[in-house]
Amino acid sequence: MTRFQFPVRNLPLPIQEIATEMEHLVDRMFTKPQCGDKCATQEAISYAPAMDVTESDKQYVIELDLPGVKSSDVKLEIHEDKLTISGNRVAVAPAEGVQRHREERSFGEFRRTLILPKQVDTEKVDAHFQDGVLSVVVPKIPKVQPKTIEIRTT
Repeated sequence: MTRFQFPVRNLPLPIQEIATEMEHLVDRMFTKPQCGDKCATQEAISYAPAMDVTESDKQYVIELDLPGVKSSDVKLEIHEDKLTISGNRVAVAPAEGVQRHREERSFGEFRRTLILPKQVDTEKVDAHFQDGVLSVVVPKIPKVQPKTIEIRTT
């Protein structure tokens, strides 16, 4: 699971790049392929789509790169304080008589889970899928502003 609180952006750029890469490596290390019987064969490849999380005063935005994935193959769930994005990127088999010389793209089932901060409105989460990028907008609950109460006299 990924937490929002990792302060990567406050570090000097070279250290920030190393910290970001380490976070990606740890995520991939603990993302197990969900491939059933295929896990014993060479065909099983763990797929963890790249993800960015940004924050503004009003919302968090989570963006996942999902090239070649149909929106109907992606599922979003919120349970308590966890947002889970899961789906499947289907491998395309080469045509009959075609020999593949290099294969670097990853395929398979994926699942990314984020722990949401307490100050978000899970009832108003919105998701949009365009050009292979899934954008999930998680609005923040506005902070309670102090209110002045007028004192009446009788």
